[in-house]
Amino acid sequence: MKAVRLLLADDQWVMRRGLRAAFEGAGGYVVVGESDSHDLVAQVRKLQPELVVAGRLRAAGGVVPAVREVLSVLPSTRMLLLGDLKDEAPVLEAILGGASGYLPSDSPPHEILRAAQVVAQGDAYLAPAAARLLFSRLAAGQLPPGPPAALAPETLTGREQQVFQLLICNHRNREIASLLHISEATVKTHVSSVLRKLGVGDRSGVILYGARLGLLAPDHLAAGRSRGGE
Repeated sequence: MKAVRLLLADDQWVMRRGLRAAFEGAGGYVVVGESDSHDLVAQVRKLQPELVVAGRLRAAGGVVPAVREVLSVLPSTRMLLLGDLKDEAPVLEAILGGASGYLPSDSPPHEILRAAQVVAQGDAYLAPAAARLLFSRLAAGQLPPGPPAALAPETLTGREQQVFQLLICNHRNREIASLLHISEATVKTHVSSVLRKLGVGDRSGVILYGARLGLLAPDHLAAGRSRGGE
């Protein structure tokens, strides 16, 4: 299997060193570089990482602006964020902005590695606490401000509609492939098309999109189904 090109971003050198040791020890990753908040976007543009694991980025105005800038420069990259769940607004805004995963910064190395693997494979990963926060806010209709939906789901093709419905229920690619009796490669193509047509950055954005249109039942939202807990 091809190693994932990884960029580590944090304003604390010690944190970056610890992450580097964990990822290099785990195998399956090539750490192409490290950055702080001052040079994150420049490093992303230069190194073209497939995955960015980011922690404290205070000089960049916080992690939320960093997510937006990174994805504007390299939309194909995936971002796993390590942050503080005590401040709810940045968590929700980062997910809405396209982050693929969110964990507390004090998570053990094995959980960070597991989350990175899931995110690198194209799925979303939320720590249980982050998932509960997201779904509780969705259920209560308390979402951070976001751009209005550009297209209704009806503009999707029939197959894309099916994929969309499974995405908002947080199914992984292999589960969607099994349910629809198609290949994972075909699922990935449909997922990319759904994200593009709906104007969202990631799977979490699809869930938020569906919630805004009233397509998620309250009991589903309250359940807080999270890939982080599996």
